[in-house]
Amino acid sequence: MPHFANSTSIERYALAAIVLLAAGLRLALLDRESFWRDESLPAYLACQPLEKLVSGEVVEVGYPSAQLMAAHVWSRSVGSSDFALRLLPALTGVLGVIALYGCALQFTSSRCAVLAAGLAAINPLHVYLSQEFRTYTTMFLSSALVLGAAAAYRKSGSIGALTLWVASVVVGMNVHYYAALPAVGMFLFVAATVEPGLRRRWWAANMVVAVVGLVLVRRVLEDVAPHATHEAVEAGFRHVAFSPLSLLFGRTLAWERDGVGPAVGALVVATAIWGAAFAAGLRTLPQRGLLIVAAGFPVAVALVLLLGAEVVAWDDRKALVVLAPLLVMLAHGVAAAPGRLRATLVGTITILSAVSLFRYYTEANRDDWRSIAALLAEQMGDEDAVLVAPDEEACSLRRYLPGCDPCRAYGDSIVGFDVDAERFVEYDAEENRLHDAPPALLQEAGRVWVVYDARRITGDALQEKLARRGALLERLDPDERFDRDNVLAPYELSASP
Repeated sequence: MPHFANSTSIERYALAAIVLLAAGLRLALLDRESFWRDESLPAYLACQPLEKLVSGEVVEVGYPSAQLMAAHVWSRSVGSSDFALRLLPALTGVLGVIALYGCALQFTSSRCAVLAAGLAAINPLHVYLSQEFRTYTTMFLSSALVLGAAAAYRKSGSIGALTLWVASVVVGMNVHYYAALPAVGMFLFVAATVEPGLRRRWWAANMVVAVVGLVLVRRVLEDVAPHATHEAVEAGFRHVAFSPLSLLFGRTLAWERDGVGPAVGALVVATAIWGAAFAAGLRTLPQRGLLIVAAGFPVAVALVLLLGAEVVAWDDRKALVVLAPLLVMLAHGVAAAPGRLRATLVGTITILSAVSLFRYYTEANRDDWRSIAALLAEQMGDEDAVLVAPDEEACSLRRYLPGCDPCRAYGDSIVGFDVDAERFVEYDAEENRLHDAPPALLQEAGRVWVVYDARRITGDALQEKLARRGALLERLDPDERFDRDNVLAPYELSASP
């Protein structure tokens, strides 16, 4: 989609430099941190036989299997190490920067398109998610292609643009269900505003998209329904409120860890930048209605779900789906701003993005499962013990504990503790499901080790729940704690007499 022939030599060189910068930022220290629980599960599933992924026998609940299939092929070709698996979203992130340039050309000048690509290249949230083995950079790539294709079809009515639209929407929906939301908004907008001669073809092509979308509805409901708790809905509103900050400067700059004061201050700065850029350039931006719909429709749906159904449908990762139209509007606004304001906007964005990226590369951002597994391996030794962890955390332990296959460790099971159901569960690799753990598994063990998520349940609450199951919880070392306040901490569990 990029039209390089319409760019000057300087702009082409600038774009090449931006692509190299984007690649460098996304490949730098790619495996510095271990996989956290949301990465470990898809990493494990991606290593399952391809026929199981295609048939749906193995699936990550609530998510389409396309990304797992792609990851399966990738892991067979490149490897399954942390670096090898994260290389896939990193390269997809670089492709997303290039796609955004092509998308921006449909709305603004080639100079502004280069600026939009540059903003994407240094965007801390995009860099962060490009170094995470999840689907979000593919979702961003899809959203940029969908937006550009919709704009191109609305202008020219070309078959190529329509084909790209259908292919990008279908791929996006099969990677992450949230990719459907901006597509729905843009479909309605184009259907209402396109020339009558092109409308029938637009409706016919989108029948294919609708069939795929209906198939995914069930998975969407399965994914969002379990999270409809008061705390989760409250967190969803917080994510919506802080979206201007996350989308511009990422989660490492004054996001939660620094307290409310700095976070609100950074939010005010981010909102002022967005507001100044939009005020400067929105009036002169062609097809601005399509951009506003692409950025606003998913947020509107998220708010409706949060307000009406108390269903969680938004966080800063999913917000990446609206980043492409926002960056196009931001780049056009910055370029259209008066000289002094333009310099202020560019300087502020560059400096704060650099600060955010520096913090990301030098601070801990994910649970350190390598250290946790090493600590458990050292303290467990060769004793006859059972390792207990919530099922998602157990998946991370399976990845880093030496000699640990999908459901066994040190001769005994890795058992999950289902906090909500207050039961111990054991993973069955052959059937890809959880069973109630046999009581003898706990009674016969000399010692039972517990790893729990300190962010979801406190030690006292876990101890109370386990006590009802006939078990006693004891902290391994009450004075010892990892340097992060939200890390997973090991406990020792012994069967009560």
